[in-house]
Amino acid sequence: MNLNSNLFLDLLTSITPGGIAKFMLITIAFMYIFFAFAVWRQVNLMIQSIKLGASPLFNLISIFHLFLAIGVFILGLIML
Repeated sequence: MNLNSNLFLDLLTSITPGGIAKFMLITIAFMYIFFAFAVWRQVNLMIQSIKLGASPLFNLISIFHLFLAIGVFILGLIML
């Protein structure tokens, strides 16, 4: 019983502010990729439902935004 409580206390004391920050940054970056994908999908649905004159431009911007989100995520992982 004492061994388990010491193990739990060791786990709690090993958590650092840097570890919490890394976890939060990875979570936020993953959410950014998810929402960038959602924006890309919404732009494609908009282009399909409304024939816009500048649809290739909108599609290109949304794909660029998605790749930028993935790049930011990978760069964040490298920096952490």
